[in-house]
Amino acid sequence: MWSELKLSGIEAVVFDLDGTLVNSVIDYRKMMSGVTEILKAHGIEVDPSQRRIWEILQQSEEQLGKQGLDAAEWREMNRRITEHLNAVELENVDKVTSIDGAKETLEGLKNRRLKIGVATRSCNAATREALRRTGLDTFVDVLLARDDVPYPKPDPRHLLQVIEALGAPLSRAVFIGDTTTDLRTAREAGVAFIGFSMRPEGAERLRQEGCEIVLENLKQLPNLLDRDCE
Repeated sequence: MWSELKLSGIEAVVFDLDGTLVNSVIDYRKMMSGVTEILKAHGIEVDPSQRRIWEILQQSEEQLGKQGLDAAEWREMNRRITEHLNAVELENVDKVTSIDGAKETLEGLKNRRLKIGVATRSCNAATREALRRTGLDTFVDVLLARDDVPYPKPDPRHLLQVIEALGAPLSRAVFIGDTTTDLRTAREAGVAFIGFSMRPEGAERLRQEGCEIVLENLKQLPNLLDRDCE
């Protein structure tokens, strides 16, 4: 049976970005509004209660497929959506800050000779700039952003591709994230998962979804992996 607790002998640690390593300043309302307008132009009405853009796009693709949208039109719509998402993500990238303890955590993992990867739904340009500005880029061995892969998370292939690039067996890798989407990604990939959230409500959501380990301080991570290697 799959479990988040397969942590012995870890060789690679893969992190989500936003809310896990950095605090981004992204106008999600603006992001959602733009996506909604693009979809509306193609006859797709977005449920206002829907909050996850990846779910909206997934459902829209299925609906448009049933309506017989041709491939060229689908590619053009995706191009416009991608450009909009990238622009919003880059707007305030100069205001990004690192999560408390992120640098010390990555340094501690590197001192233990662990490989470090990042799997994020942010675009590559915004991710690289965020990591550079916070000084975390020097610790990252592999980065695959939303626009680096054909199937971004929660598709498990995104996470699996990062782990493969790190050269680690799945049984010796762990994914760290702050959302139930991250948890779902790890489960479907068959990869160990550790939740992290400084917000009580975020931690509670992870626990309610069955996450066995939820850290409230990222600096707990290196010692946790040491303990499980004993």
